[in-house]
Amino acid sequence: MMGLFSQYLHSERRFSPHTVKSYNDDIKQFVSFTGIELKDFNPSNVDHKLVRRWVVFLLEHKFTARSVSRKISALKHFYRFLIREGLVTVNPTQKIVAPRVQKRLPVFIEERAIAELLDSHLPFNDSYPALRQKAIVEMLYSTGIRRGELVSMTIQNVDFVKQQIKVVGKGDKERIIPATPELMATLKRFLAARQEVVLNNNEHPFVFTTNSGKPIYAKLVYKEVHDALSFISSMTKLSPHVLRHSFATHLLNHGADLSGIKELLGHANLGATQVYTHTSFEKLKSIYNQAHPRA
Repeated sequence: MMGLFSQYLHSERRFSPHTVKSYNDDIKQFVSFTGIELKDFNPSNVDHKLVRRWVVFLLEHKFTARSVSRKISALKHFYRFLIREGLVTVNPTQKIVAPRVQKRLPVFIEERAIAELLDSHLPFNDSYPALRQKAIVEMLYSTGIRRGELVSMTIQNVDFVKQQIKVVGKGDKERIIPATPELMATLKRFLAARQEVVLNNNEHPFVFTTNSGKPIYAKLVYKEVHDALSFISSMTKLSPHVLRHSFATHLLNHGADLSGIKELLGHANLGATQVYTHTSFEKLKSIYNQAHPRA
């Protein structure tokens, strides 16, 4: 049952592998809460009162509203899948309302700080790992792509003639992102070093690899970014997504159209992009409060 559910999430809902795993973990957690082994679990025996008790349990055990909302979403998708498959006739999650999630403003890096990082600190030597780290950080910041999109990027996706990069995003949707001359120069230098690590490009087509030439993986990308951003003393959050937030915020601050930023980020709707207007407004408000004599 869980295998078919995973396939449904991946193939039909077009969820990322990370989301599929999270939803599966959430369902297993719910089953564990019922006190029944997964193999003995009968979803028809669940009613909305049991689901509500689970939500209360989560909140009492200090799970955040965001986390609880995701778990409820997982259970809702699970029962929609079961109904579609004819495995249950009643959806016990219909009356369940997720707790209100307070929107968090995206964390971003100051322009001067990211420029100093890329121009002065990276790469710290001419080794393949150092060149890869700079290429990863500059790619994420200059294009705003997601970590998963970077991991799956192939050499054919990079067009040095047109100076653009093709990205395959959520739901296998493709988008084209212009690349700066600086990024193209960094990639050329990195790919030259890559040829000594991956002797045969037919082995795999991915741009970024481990030190042994194998395809890179998400945790290594996170580590590379985390270590690089640690050069910036003012930063407390050091994840790849911070570079995506910085990309969008800096474009908006320099007058880019919000709908254009939406297309570059690969957002499905403008609402997801509008959070960056709040970030810019908060920055302006901070400047106002510091500078205005009557503030």
